[in-house]
Amino acid sequence: MSVEFDVSKLKDAVKEFRGYVAKAEYSEAPFGIHGNPAIEEAQKKRGLTKKLGVMILTEEYDKPQYEWMYPSDKKGTKWSYFISALSECGAMAKILPKVAGATVEEKMTSFANAMVNKEFLWCDEQIETVGERKTRILLPKVFYGEVSAEKLVEAVKEVKVE
Repeated sequence: MSVEFDVSKLKDAVKEFRGYVAKAEYSEAPFGIHGNPAIEEAQKKRGLTKKLGVMILTEEYDKPQYEWMYPSDKKGTKWSYFISALSECGAMAKILPKVAGATVEEKMTSFANAMVNKEFLWCDEQIETVGERKTRILLPKVFYGEVSAEKLVEAVKEVKVE
């Protein structure tokens, strides 16, 4: 981590970066991290307790970048923006054949596993979700393929979840 006190030396926040999915997990607290309690409570009222967590590693940031979303079959959700972006960049063709299972749990777990080691150009975007609520999301824009298993194993060893 670094800090700067001289305003003239401050850097722009990176709005897009190249990075790969080091881990993806479908659970109530992916990677042991709980989200905003108000959002989690609202989602529980809708019957949603589990979410997809995606951990992205990049050279642009010292720490992993994360994206969180609840699976859905509705347009205008973070999930719909995410799977649309995966389709538009061509990655869904690689991921979808690996998605299997009879239940949402099985499908989401296999989807999470299929996301691991995929490399993208990620863009931090502001979107408008159902109910005209604005939020931000990291969306994959360019699919570069897969990183090697060796690179993934080494990188994940060094990651500290905070």
